[in-house]
Amino acid sequence: MGTGYDNIKAATRRVQRPQEWANDKEKGFYVEYLTELSSASVAYFIVSVPTVGVSKIPHGKFQIESEAALSIELYEDCTVSTSTAIGSINIDRNSANTASTTFGYASTVTLGTKIWTAEAGGAYAIGSEEDSTDFKLKQGSTYVLQVTSKAAGNTIVMSYTFHEHDE
Repeated sequence: MGTGYDNIKAATRRVQRPQEWANDKEKGFYVEYLTELSSASVAYFIVSVPTVGVSKIPHGKFQIESEAALSIELYEDCTVSTSTAIGSINIDRNSANTASTTFGYASTVTLGTKIWTAEAGGAYAIGSEEDSTDFKLKQGSTYVLQVTSKAAGNTIVMSYTFHEHDE
């Protein structure tokens, strides 16, 4: 973990993020997962999109923040036996809509096809990676955002801001 000031600053940034996006009509939902990893350990952030006819199509941007260096990989068509659910919030507080896309984290997964990769941070620098790519996710697929820490005590925040629409 960083200093007390760093942790407060990061927490404040996380609290403010949905307020900043509240007026953005392109962003409908937000989900976030925070974890602390040791060196060379891995966190798996799961995004499951229901089948055609059951769900709308989600698309949006992933963002990963960390206290130290890490590598990031996004996989499509993965198998997850057990995961812990993470709820998403509707950024439009005047809307009662809920997302059909579900989220979670898991300790064991079978990875599918790698579709994106990035590196963030340095040996002693805070890392942040937000790709400008607006990923349009495939219905009936499970995605895994695999984050591998390159330092001990690395606090990582993974988030996905997205909206859903009909094809």
